[in-house]
Amino acid sequence: HQLKQLEEGKHGQLTVKVHKLKSDMEYQTILDMVRNNSIVVLDISLLKNSEFTGLKMLSNKLKQKCEEMRWGLGALSNDLLMVTPSSVKFEKRKQETAPEAEVKGF
Repeated sequence: HQLKQLEEGKHGQLTVKVHKLKSDMEYQTILDMVRNNSIVVLDISLLKNSEFTGLKMLSNKLKQKCEEMRWGLGALSNDLLMVTPSSVKFEKRKQETAPEAEVKGF
């Protein structure tokens, strides 16, 4: 039942798009993809290595927009983020408490 509702979204179909971020200026592109009923997997590895400040600003704006629009946002790995439209339930698994050394960068 739920799957059928997802498939009959705004544009008739739910899609998954993988997008390699090359610039922190791609914010609008990401929003447009999610608005068009796509689950977006963002590869942030290029920005992570070159423009950490730009990446931080982009992720803060994206987090704020996701809260406002009731979209899901989460990290799949150190290099991959996922943004989901509100029609997709994003369940975040609680991580076990990591040793202090592993937590410091966050």
